[in-house]
Amino acid sequence: MASQVKTAYLTPRRIRIVSQIELPVSKCEIRNFVKNFLSLMGIMRWDLTFYFLDDKGIIEVNKIVFSRDYPTDVISVPIEQDPLEGEILLGVDEIKRNSERYSTDFTWEIKFCVLHGLLHLLGWQDNTEEEREKMLKFQTEMLNRCES
Repeated sequence: MASQVKTAYLTPRRIRIVSQIELPVSKCEIRNFVKNFLSLMGIMRWDLTFYFLDDKGIIEVNKIVFSRDYPTDVISVPIEQDPLEGEILLGVDEIKRNSERYSTDFTWEIKFCVLHGLLHLLGWQDNTEEEREKMLKFQTEMLNRCES
C-alpha cells in the first residue's frame, strides 16, 4: 500500500464556486483572480469554497456564525492554515449595495470582498480601526496588482 504523503505538487489546488445567483463576473474569472492573489502571496496549496448568497442566505449564516440578524458582505470560515483551506460566504445583495454606496463597479466590489475573505483566512483581523485601515489598504493594493 502506497503512503499518502502530501507535497506541494500532489496537494489539490481546488477553488469551488457555488452560486445560484447571476453574477456580473464569471466563475472562471473569479478562480483566476484568486489564483493570481494566492500566487502573489506565495501560497502554493489551497482548498477553497466560495458561496455567493442572497440576503436571505447570508442573514441565515450570519445568525448561525455571529448571532447577528442582518446581511453582511463577507464571512470567512477558516478550516486549515497549511494548506490554506476554508469557506468564504459572500452576500451579493450587500456587496451590490456597497458598490452603489461607494460608487464602485459591482465586479470590483465582489473581488474586493473575495480578497477580504481570503485575508481573514490568512489570519488578518479588522477588529480595531487601525487593523481595519491596514487591511483595507493592503486589500486595495492587492486588488490593483491582481487586476493589472
